[in-house]
Amino acid sequence: MKIPFRIFLAIEAVLGLLAVFTILHTEVLASFFVLGIGVFAISMMKKHSSKNLKILSVIFLGLMLLNNFFIWLMLGAAILYFSSTGKLFASKKWEKYDTPEFIMVETSEPTEKSGFKQRGQWFGSEKIGSEIYEWNDINFTKFAGDTIIDLGNTLLPKGESVISLRKSFGRTRILVPTGIGVSFSHNALAGNVAFEGETYSLNNETLKIFSKDYDETTRHLKIVSSVLFGEIEVIRL
Repeated sequence: MKIPFRIFLAIEAVLGLLAVFTILHTEVLASFFVLGIGVFAISMMKKHSSKNLKILSVIFLGLMLLNNFFIWLMLGAAILYFSSTGKLFASKKWEKYDTPEFIMVETSEPTEKSGFKQRGQWFGSEKIGSEIYEWNDINFTKFAGDTIIDLGNTLLPKGESVISLRKSFGRTRILVPTGIGVSFSHNALAGNVAFEGETYSLNNETLKIFSKDYDETTRHLKIVSSVLFGEIEVIRL
């Protein structure tokens, strides 16, 4: 039986309040919390050894969370809910992409630009660019799910265009037409990167790479991404 998302949020909110109540009324958990926050505050004031202090603060806060029964209930409820809806991780395989035939992107006279507001998806698989569209820099955040960004149906302007994305879990594939120079900056707690035939494994590391034709092109794409766990692939079409 599928539980409505609002009911799931209400359950998580109640468990969250119980978790906070447990922390405040359990001496050990409260001590871990105070130590974690205190050490983190000290690390922000010290110039030296701040990294070690931040790691220590994360350890204290982690011990607080791991020893809180209601935190485990929140995690278990989230896994059960998103597994039942199929939105935690996409189960289907990546579809194979061949080099597409040339598409003439429709153009129009420049018009006065106006801003916009667009709600993104927190969970689930998503494909951006399945139809012809006018290019706008892409900036989004997703908690879990697979994402495909297809730039074959748009025309990037001369200069630099930007894709900025932040994800917790899931895979990402970005399809970039030929003739566009790519600069790619990626940070991952754990995951793999595929770029121009090379594969990189990251373990709490940051990777910065450029396409071979970057200095020769007039159109540039800047990709800035960050994930906790997941794979990202940039394919040149």
